[in-house]
Amino acid sequence: MIEEALRRLYAYCRENEWKGWDPYDGLNSRIFQALPFKYSRVCRLAWTQLFKRLPVNLRSLLLVPRQHNPKGLALFASSLVRLSQSGSEWLAPGDIEQLFELLKRHRSPGYKPWCWGYNFDWQGRAFFVRRFEPNAVATIFAAHAFLDRYAAQGNPDDLEIARSACGFILNHLQRPRETPEQVCFSYTPFDNAIVHNINLLIAALLARVSSAANDASLSDGSRRALAFSVAHQAPDGSWPYGEAPFHGWVDHFHTCYNLLALDDCRRWLRTDAYDAAIERGLSFYFDRLFRDDVLPRPDTRTVFPIDIHAIALALITLTRFADRCADCFSRREKIVEWTLTHMQDQCGFFYYRKRSHSTIRIPYMRWAQAWMLHALTLIAAPERS
Repeated sequence: MIEEALRRLYAYCRENEWKGWDPYDGLNSRIFQALPFKYSRVCRLAWTQLFKRLPVNLRSLLLVPRQHNPKGLALFASSLVRLSQSGSEWLAPGDIEQLFELLKRHRSPGYKPWCWGYNFDWQGRAFFVRRFEPNAVATIFAAHAFLDRYAAQGNPDDLEIARSACGFILNHLQRPRETPEQVCFSYTPFDNAIVHNINLLIAALLARVSSAANDASLSDGSRRALAFSVAHQAPDGSWPYGEAPFHGWVDHFHTCYNLLALDDCRRWLRTDAYDAAIERGLSFYFDRLFRDDVLPRPDTRTVFPIDIHAIALALITLTRFADRCADCFSRREKIVEWTLTHMQDQCGFFYYRKRSHSTIRIPYMRWAQAWMLHALTLIAAPERS
């Protein structure tokens, strides 16, 4: 069942040349870009949120093109490397190389270190970032893709690209909080937001490259970032999205990012120093971020919508921590069965969200397809010991 769903999804993504729309790409509208409102922060924010929330897809009508998204490309590339290593014979020749070439081609211009951003202007409440300006998250996932290929094939150029991405993080991101013992990195070179999943994802990348390249300076940066965000874990085991007054929510997939990053650091730094934080986080995660029917809640406040991004991260997290929770596999199997029944289209792609009385069937490429390909790959092709 899983392999058939995976093959159908792969065929859909490949037929669409790994291009698609994104929940946040509304500012790519050629109509909007022709209007004077594009200079207004409030109008940019409202337009972005409108596109994200509408149950119907107006992108073709409003001239939003399908494009490659660097984070999506990185997830596709990592997944195909893993599938190739597992012996999947149905992969088309040349797809892995094509994805890595696309990833190289879509690096952020104007920076010496390797770094990546999104393929759209993005207006958030805290700041505005132009398309392809680099951010930590896209850079981290791209670097992990090159590290995955390095682990599989041993090409030192891939390791050097990942090391260069660490250079971007250390030398170009802001540090809104820093002491000799702790550090918090920003999302982009242009903001001072304190966001915990970003800081922990940075820690995990620094730890992995430190291990692969035998570079102790990177492990020091990892431990300092970990010290900051672990110190800000709430007594109940949760993390708010960030430290700004409007960043106080606790949601499903960012909690997954935090837990997975901590576990990566445990692995790559070869330490049990973060086990207590992981256990507290897992306890909160299982108690507060699943519905009674075991489907992932979007956050601690609501039970709808059921978001495909949260589903994918739930599958990845349940797979990773199966040795720590007795019912991880049974939860995972129930989620897989429901998702393949209710969220996968006959064409192979996965829907965006299921609301209480309707389903939003927009085929977002990064948000849905890249993450579900990654999640199903981790289940179908478990890591070799």
